[in-house]
Amino acid sequence: MPDSLHTTPAERMPTSAWIAAVGGVALALLLTWWAWPTWDFHTGLSATLLLAVGLIVAVQQRSAARLAALQRRLQWVEAHGQALLECAEEALISVDAGGRVQYANPAAAALLQRAQEQMVGQTLANLLERCQDETVATGTDSEDVESCSGLLRVLMQTQLLQVGEAHLTKPDGQQWVAEYGVAPITLDGVRIGAALALRDMSGQRQTEEALVTSERRFTSFMNQLPGLAFLKDGDGRYLYVNQQFCQLVGLPLHQILNHRDEEIWSEETRYMLLSHEKLVRQSSQAQQFTETFYPAGEQTPTFWRSHKFPLKLDPGAPVGIGGITIEQTDMVLAQRALEDSQAQLQAVMDNASAVVFLKDLEGRFTLVNRRCLEVMNCTLEQMIGHTDADLFPPGVAAKVRADDKVVLREKRVIEIEEHLRMPDGEERAFMVTKFPLMGPDGEPTGSGGMATDITELMQRMEEMVSFNRQLQERVDRETENNRQKDMMLAHQARLAAMGEMIGNIAHQWRQPLNALNLIIFNIRDAFEADALDSPLLDTQCAHAATLIRQMSGTIDDFRNFFRPDREKQPFNAVTMIQRAIGLVAAGCRQDHIQIEMEAPDEPLMVNGYANEFAQAMLILLANAKDAIIAARSDGGGRIRVVAKRNVEMCAITVTDNGGGVPDEVMERLFEPYFTTKGTKGTGIGLYMARTIIERHMGGFITVSNTEEGAQFQTLAPLCPPDIAE
Repeated sequence: MPDSLHTTPAERMPTSAWIAAVGGVALALLLTWWAWPTWDFHTGLSATLLLAVGLIVAVQQRSAARLAALQRRLQWVEAHGQALLECAEEALISVDAGGRVQYANPAAAALLQRAQEQMVGQTLANLLERCQDETVATGTDSEDVESCSGLLRVLMQTQLLQVGEAHLTKPDGQQWVAEYGVAPITLDGVRIGAALALRDMSGQRQTEEALVTSERRFTSFMNQLPGLAFLKDGDGRYLYVNQQFCQLVGLPLHQILNHRDEEIWSEETRYMLLSHEKLVRQSSQAQQFTETFYPAGEQTPTFWRSHKFPLKLDPGAPVGIGGITIEQTDMVLAQRALEDSQAQLQAVMDNASAVVFLKDLEGRFTLVNRRCLEVMNCTLEQMIGHTDADLFPPGVAAKVRADDKVVLREKRVIEIEEHLRMPDGEERAFMVTKFPLMGPDGEPTGSGGMATDITELMQRMEEMVSFNRQLQERVDRETENNRQKDMMLAHQARLAAMGEMIGNIAHQWRQPLNALNLIIFNIRDAFEADALDSPLLDTQCAHAATLIRQMSGTIDDFRNFFRPDREKQPFNAVTMIQRAIGLVAAGCRQDHIQIEMEAPDEPLMVNGYANEFAQAMLILLANAKDAIIAARSDGGGRIRVVAKRNVEMCAITVTDNGGGVPDEVMERLFEPYFTTKGTKGTGIGLYMARTIIERHMGGFITVSNTEEGAQFQTLAPLCPPDIAE
């Protein structure tokens, strides 16, 4: 295209115009020189006319040349513009102010399924038969398009560029999605038409919908995996993780995507992951690893089998890492348990005093322990792979083989006594337990046995029988003596507890008795003052009756407390602890000792003798009270009782601030008749508490020191749910 800033040869004045102009000027100058002596008006006029004619001719020639150049330039622009529009992939349509098509390129004709010449002159409303609601997208301006007429209104009225999408219908009834752009065409500021660009987006939209569906299926599939799934880019940033991955690390998805391992995992775990992924990158091949992870908030490790692979977009170097990780904690733990079991089995076999051996179906030895080699006085090579016939005389070997066949045929364990002549000629007796080795199909794959040398045992059997008889007689005597002793201790403990209870009754009754005494004095004063009437007497008598009932209730509580239980029954340990605290509460208040208790709202059901348990708790409370009274005089005594569930046990601690138990007497504290209270103690209270908790309830009782005093802890098994109910 010619450059409009420069004059082309065609636009310059032609040579003939220059000759005419120069000739006219020269003739005019010659005439002026010749006629100058006789210069007159006519001569000057002639010269001027000649000069003007030359100039006019030159100007006309230049104008004609410029017009021809402009026409050629217009043809060049139209040709190039037409070629560009014809080659455009988008459908391009221009309309005049009345909405009639002035131009449509081949892409528009193909998109609307009409010939180009058929489209020119038609209104755009006839070409776009029907369109659905759509909103105009981004642009220099925006407007909602409700229908096809709305789109046409935008096309005919907009003064700015408009772009958006519309759902249209082709003449054959096919629905399609159009991406459009509308621009006004103006001339000297007057709108003379508009240009419309259309692109069929149906295929792209279908692809996008298919991509969204595919992504949803992929996400749903990955989230249903029984393990972790992830993708990383070349810089180690996470591109994708499934829900199980988020749950394991305890982070939401947005805190994982586009982050590296150092922002998610601990240093130890990060080092493990990076080392594994480095191997995958170096080999450019998928590899499997066993990895250890700690779930969020957990201290127990979990074990996973990871399949990691390089991400490749072409045969070149990897652009990232992907992986699928399945938890195998149970299998790893089972494998470790199996290895430990095998190691323990081998250790047991090698250190067992009994002879242990395994044989195949043909009777060949496949495994023997150290003791077997010692008894047989053979090496491992002399036994493994050999049969009994290679080691024993024919008769002995036949007997042993017959026993093995019984085990294999009947598939059962047998115990027999075998008398064998050893390779050194010595005869020995063995008690042998033989058993079949069963395969997965339920059929024997061999036999095994454990043999104990009973030669010396049989020789001493008579001695042992006599000794056992004497020992049994002695045990019976000691058992009877211990039973009598325990009965006496229990009786003494109950008497001591009753003595303690009498003191508690005195504390419980002191206040009601004072109140009764006051009531009597009130009645007497009223009588002497002649103010005793029936209402006053009834009021005082009712108050006295209430106090008497409280005192009677105290007697019932103490009587029920010492009533022996005849059989074990489930009971709430918290209730019995509260009952024991209630019995000593008055005495503790008298001595300025505060009792605190902490227990769960749910019952702690144990199976045993409720009153005996309460008696044990009462012994611990009384022991703590005595320790505080002996150690403190400031009136700041404190006893704290805590009852809680500890796995399958009911744990109860009684803590005081009485100074604690001296180390030298700690081990003897639960011995009968041992006391640190001098003549004031019997030494049977803690012994009976231990007897009740450990013998009668199957629990444990221990003592330790805290910073301020002693702490007694008891553990008693909780009832199974079916018994507790």
